[in-house]
Amino acid sequence: MYDYIGLIFTIDPGLGCISFEALVAFIVTLAVLFAVVRRSKDWPEAIRLHIGLVLLSAWLITHWIDEVISHTDPDVTAYFQIYSMLTHFIRIVSDVLIITGLWRVIIRYDFLRPLKVDLFADTLFSSVLWVLAGIHIVLLTATTGTWLGDVDLDKVNSVARARSAFEVTYTAVQFCAMLVMSIYACSRATERQTGCPYYNKEFTYMSHAAFALLLRSFCEVVIAGQLDRAHRHIFDTQRARDVMYGLFSIYLVWVVAFAVPEKGKEDPLVEKDCSAVAEIKRLIEEKIAEVTDGGKNTAPTMASVLNGIEATLKAQTVPAEGQQEYFMKLNEIARLRKLYGNWEPVYKGGSNTDGQNEVIQLVEKNDRSVAEAQETGVGRMVGRLWHGRDKQKEPVGDTPRETV
Repeated sequence: MYDYIGLIFTIDPGLGCISFEALVAFIVTLAVLFAVVRRSKDWPEAIRLHIGLVLLSAWLITHWIDEVISHTDPDVTAYFQIYSMLTHFIRIVSDVLIITGLWRVIIRYDFLRPLKVDLFADTLFSSVLWVLAGIHIVLLTATTGTWLGDVDLDKVNSVARARSAFEVTYTAVQFCAMLVMSIYACSRATERQTGCPYYNKEFTYMSHAAFALLLRSFCEVVIAGQLDRAHRHIFDTQRARDVMYGLFSIYLVWVVAFAVPEKGKEDPLVEKDCSAVAEIKRLIEEKIAEVTDGGKNTAPTMASVLNGIEATLKAQTVPAEGQQEYFMKLNEIARLRKLYGNWEPVYKGGSNTDGQNEVIQLVEKNDRSVAEAQETGVGRMVGRLWHGRDKQKEPVGDTPRETV
């Protein structure tokens, strides 16, 4: 018995780490395939997250090959150094895609189309991480290029120290971002247990995913800070980094696999959004009928019509349970204003029993001559594209849209 225990402790640490990384790559790849295959088509917001997971799997495989080569042949060649640099690129891009993709999915649980403030936060958050990732890639490229093309060790060490110092800053920013995201996700998961009737189980998995990223980024900060301090044990430090990164990556991918709803599940937010779109269509038609006296007077631009509807909605008192539908209506108004704000509604076709025109079409302002050929009606205008739903579709241009 003691002989077996002694044998375990005499195994080459490099070989043991390689074996562990092979196991991690296998488990993560299976989990990523499972997550991608089961994703509902109503959740395109998860695509960025899943691309990040695919790149994570690719990095684990390529990094394992990197470790095998360096273990069997310690003499580093130029081609091997370039290969190692490219694997680092994959990991950097994967980290940013996973973090920003996770944030988009968290927001998706509350709003089908993010609010402006969330969209701004998402853009700002993503931009900061992408800029830092770009700087990291540039410094990594400079370090590799200097190492390959210059024999001045002082210059090589200077560039390497700059890259290492920036890497610590970069991992610290990731940790701060994940700390904020984890606090938000955990607090929302707690609120949803009592105040939200759907996706409680999935959102709990999502909060676990945020926590897994938080733990992984914390280990990255601690270990990255030690890489420049313990040069004598740099290989052991790097192995510790790979082990911790792999462990929390397994935790991450398996909870993410269950954090996004699976195929075949009806999305209640899609139903709410369809209802909100239909309600805005009805309000537009009523508003146009009101201001034109049933088509007898000239209609204002769509921007004026939408502004009037928006003012009416904002003047209402909205209960807490109706907040999602309220913001969905405002988002739909904003979308229509951006697309058709300068267009004018024109009544076409026959009249109903009250002598009022029934068919409304849109033409560009001061261009009523094309009204007869214009195929963009209000109903089509407010149509939304929902793949995979059993609703009648009709083509508009090259894109199939719902008939609302």
